[in-house]
Amino acid sequence: MWDRREVLYLGLEPAADPWEAVDRLIARGIHLYPVGPHRVKRTLLRRPDPATGRAPPPESEEITVEGPVVTIATNTIRFLMHREVAGRHLFALSYEQTLNHVAPGRRVEAGSLILAEQTHRGWLACYACGLPSGRPPDMTEPFVTIASGWNLELGYRAAMKLHRGDSEVTAVRLRFADGTTTTADTEDDLALFLVDHPAGDSSPNRPYSPQTIELLENDRVIATQLPRQPPSPPNR
Repeated sequence: MWDRREVLYLGLEPAADPWEAVDRLIARGIHLYPVGPHRVKRTLLRRPDPATGRAPPPESEEITVEGPVVTIATNTIRFLMHREVAGRHLFALSYEQTLNHVAPGRRVEAGSLILAEQTHRGWLACYACGLPSGRPPDMTEPFVTIASGWNLELGYRAAMKLHRGDSEVTAVRLRFADGTTTTADTEDDLALFLVDHPAGDSSPNRPYSPQTIELLENDRVIATQLPRQPPSPPNR
């Protein structure tokens, strides 16, 4: 019987261990987009006229980009965290990449959470989700910013960046509607999660994600927040 997970790893050669599997995924640009050529439309901005101060209307051109859609600058890769969850491995890493189909030659900062697991073919890795980015709100209460993903094959996975405020947070706990809870520590202010989709629930239209996020100081809840809303302190 064909394993639906195999679609996540198409074109990848199995590896001897999870770290080698991650290296092979990075060599393919992490996202496994097809290799070019790609037709790309670029907008060309014109300089303002010195006499009028007005810029002429932008023009566009089509170019052909050869090779992969995304190129990772391997000398910029930083492994931020590794966590093993029930025999599967999560790796958070930052790097610089070039989006060849959008801005050929221009590097931008990026980050990914990568999942590596052992299949019947060997160790394989895939992109799980991004890493939190952007400027966080200025708050004294602790909270997390979130990057997450979900599907039936991999379940719920997330990278959460902790912003401690004036508090000492030691762990983050997720609570799901079916009663499932899971906790990850906040080493280096980053918490990584991987939670299997509930057995027997095969609906692709019902994402499995936490209802509540709790920030802990040891065993004490010091703040709670919803996955997509600002945090709020608990009643004291």
